[in-house]
Amino acid sequence: MISFSVAAQNNVTVTDTEFTHSGGMAQVEFQIDLNRSNVKKRSFVLLVPVLENGDLKKEFAPVLVNGKVRHKALRRMEALGRGPTGIGETINAGDKNAPTTHFYSATTPLEPWMVNATFSVRFEHCDCSGPMATLKPSQKHEKEKEKEEEDKQLDLSGIRFMTSFKEPPLEEVKARSETGTANLDFATGSATLNPNFRNNATELAKIGEMIERVKVNPAINITKITLDGYASPEGNANQNMALSVSRVNSLKEHLSSRYSVDQSIIHATGHGEDWRGLERLLIDREQLAYRREALLIIRSERTNVERRKTRLMRLQGGAPYRDMLANLYPILRRVDYELHFNVSAFSVDEGKRVLETDPSLLSLDEMFTIARTYPRNSPERRRVFNIAAETFPSSDIANFNAASLALEAADMEAAQEYLFKVANRDAAWENNLGMLHVLKEEYDIALEQFQKAANQGNAEARQNIAEIDKLLTD
Repeated sequence: MISFSVAAQNNVTVTDTEFTHSGGMAQVEFQIDLNRSNVKKRSFVLLVPVLENGDLKKEFAPVLVNGKVRHKALRRMEALGRGPTGIGETINAGDKNAPTTHFYSATTPLEPWMVNATFSVRFEHCDCSGPMATLKPSQKHEKEKEKEEEDKQLDLSGIRFMTSFKEPPLEEVKARSETGTANLDFATGSATLNPNFRNNATELAKIGEMIERVKVNPAINITKITLDGYASPEGNANQNMALSVSRVNSLKEHLSSRYSVDQSIIHATGHGEDWRGLERLLIDREQLAYRREALLIIRSERTNVERRKTRLMRLQGGAPYRDMLANLYPILRRVDYELHFNVSAFSVDEGKRVLETDPSLLSLDEMFTIARTYPRNSPERRRVFNIAAETFPSSDIANFNAASLALEAADMEAAQEYLFKVANRDAAWENNLGMLHVLKEEYDIALEQFQKAANQGNAEARQNIAEIDKLLTD
């Protein structure tokens, strides 16, 4: 047995090298250490295990340690069936997430001359930017291809793939709304709204700021304000209903007079005791020891409200009810409000300014129009589509187009994230999924996706099939 270590070029190190033989087999083993490696992105180190005894020699399958760009090029050639033969393991030294140590082991039938042979690992190194002739045929534009790989462009030696985009439908009326909740305080049994009572000034300011912000914008027209008032479920249910109606109407009058809003567009409704709200609060507070019992009482007494209240007050000697009175019931005494408004259309220049201040006032079709004023592969164009996806997170079209731009920028992570938010997975979606597999250099899978999209009539997919065919037959 022989064991030694050796430091190679580019700080690729071989350690714990062993040669053993028994049972008619010869075995070689060693460990590759990349902890300090600095293999350049276009370079490689080839590790060739060798047994030698005089003129007799046995070489085992070599290990190829690649720089980042060269490794990508090799993987692409392997996917096309044009990779090097006779290579054992291939390692991407530029992958920061990959293991830094690799174990090598190989066996061969033992021949008599091997018993006293010397085992070594030969290093072949290329610190170059051109093709690696020892591993694959030299090609005229190899440097250009590798540079394109490095820059993550989809133009592979004249081969151009096409992503699909979707133009949003025109939003003729841009109806928008903003919502909030006000926990207003009233004197016991009173429906008079005192703006200076307890925390009312702060709560009223929230509604007022929203109304004023909208009113001063000439592009906005308020169409409706809805106010929904609720009471906590202690005391008499009928009185609580009447109190919720009176109190929400007090808020309506305050808003109308304070902010000069026509009362006809303010719709105020009192809903009485908010039992559903109490259920939600109990469900959300898993730490409450009485939570399950209180929920059981509420749900088992749907038709008898007074019996429900009595059982809650008596639960566990009354301690849970006192806790609800102090910590949950004040939350239920509230007004939920929603401001509805329409937004006028913007020109492209106006839209670009609004995009920076309040993109929610734009429609998807306006954002699409803005995006088209920038070059196709520009960061400005991609930023518009990303803002659209953030502004309309549930929109298939917004997510789809953001995925398309990410594909054109070769941003696989963003493309995949946006693409799989899309619910309507039609032919255009299948084409763009194929594009994602192109980026991953999974060309066979990409071809299947393109064929599926083409069968559904997608024009870009038909073009991409032709490009894949050129790539696979190059």
